Amino acid sequence: MAVGGVHIDGVGRNSQQPYDGAAAAEGQCSQGCIVGGNFGFVVIPLAMALFPDASGRQYIPICMAVDTTVVWTLGLFLFTRGREGTLRTIGKKLFNPILVSIAASLTLNSLHIRLSETVSCVVDMVGDVSYSMGLIYLGCAICFLKRPTAASLGQASCIVAVKMLLLPVLVYGLSGAFLPETERLMLMLIVAAPSMTTASMISRQYRLDEDYASTAVFISTMCCMVTIPLDFFLISLA
Repeated sequence: MAVGGVHIDGVGRNSQQPYDGAAAAEGQCSQGCIVGGNFGFVVIPLAMALFPDASGRQYIPICMAVDTTVVWTLGLFLFTRGREGTLRTIGKKLFNPILVSIAASLTLNSLHIRLSETVSCVVDMVGDVSYSMGLIYLGCAICFLKRPTAASLGQASCIVAVKMLLLPVLVYGLSGAFLPETERLMLMLIVAAPSMTTASMISRQYRLDEDYASTAVFISTMCCMVTIPLDFFLISLA
């Protein structure tokens, strides 16, 4: 899928820096923050609002599976500069509740397996609760992120300009040659999503530049309220 190929643009920044040192740690965070995005709390609500019928919603679990896979393979590789890129480590990271639940739902839908009314009711209730809890988690994550410093604002703004403005419009334009409108909009939303909130956690776990990662998450999340409408405005001019 085109999502993984477009996000490879994150490899470019600071690729020649040595592994050790503050500059290298910041470069790794910058590359990792460009890969993936806040799919669950930004892309899914927007997709459900844009596509109220099943025509667009059917792509949500597929795109989420691809996005999760890219984050824990290419994203983890860029964050750690290959230290956690072994097949064994990647396998452990991919075996998480999110990807397992997505795979289970895709299997059930593909095989046309109908769940009992009792199970379906429980799943719907859990889904309704998880959406509200997810928004609470997102708000708390933003609240407790370290506020950006003046020195890091300019660097984090590069992520906003490239990841959330340039690449979404570029993906939408290039995909027009072989994809219909619905798929083009889904791809644009995925690329335009702000940096994932787990970026700061990954940076802390692997002793990278946690302050820069938190700044990138904070700035991109705040800016997405402007950049995503601006992306739709720009593609409307074409």
